Amino acid sequence: MTSSFRVQVPVLPGRSLPAHSAEMSTQFLFGDWVDCLENQGEWWFVQRKDERYPAWVRSSGLVAIGSNEVPGYFQHALIQQTPGDFGMVWTSMGSKVHQPTQGPISLPEWAEAWLGVPYLWGGKTAMGIDCSGLSQLFWESRGFILPRDAAQQAEVGHLVSWLFESKPGDLVFFDNEEGRIVHVGILLSADRVLHAAGMVRIDKIDQQGIFRADEGRYSHALRLIRRPV
Repeated sequence: MTSSFRVQVPVLPGRSLPAHSAEMSTQFLFGDWVDCLENQGEWWFVQRKDERYPAWVRSSGLVAIGSNEVPGYFQHALIQQTPGDFGMVWTSMGSKVHQPTQGPISLPEWAEAWLGVPYLWGGKTAMGIDCSGLSQLFWESRGFILPRDAAQQAEVGHLVSWLFESKPGDLVFFDNEEGRIVHVGILLSADRVLHAAGMVRIDKIDQQGIFRADEGRYSHALRLIRRPV
């Protein structure tokens, strides 16, 4: 069995178990190249070639990679129409498309494009995204592949001791009462963070954590700051 495939649908849900009722843990995007690790009938256990975060998908969303096929270009547009195997489809940022789109936009423009997108556990598209999907896509748009999960991302790059030493694009991580990393955001400045919580939003941040002005409270406790590259 061929082990390498390309995602041929706009979005392919990745699930924790080989069943439609199982939790969606991630999404694979149009044009992603994946390796198949095992299969159970029409359910295949796959992972992207550039990350180690496997999930179960329906094999109908995949096609074998041709012998002369080359990887597509990272789509920088938030959403666009793209020619696919069966005609034109709508694809989201991070898809791998046949022709280069506009280059990486500035971080403020990038943040504005994503503002208001609803939170979706395991999501990675303009239809819904989670906190680590947002940070992964931002850094992938800059040519650097982060792991998929926030706890994994917290182990990448250089530690930044204080917010006043941070730079735009640095990642901030937040823990729960058990000390486990459960949330990540992207610093826009030393006191503003872009993150997905209910929806993609911008909030105030200080050394204590994220302060939700609309609720008059701290919503997330700051654990550490990382500069991926």
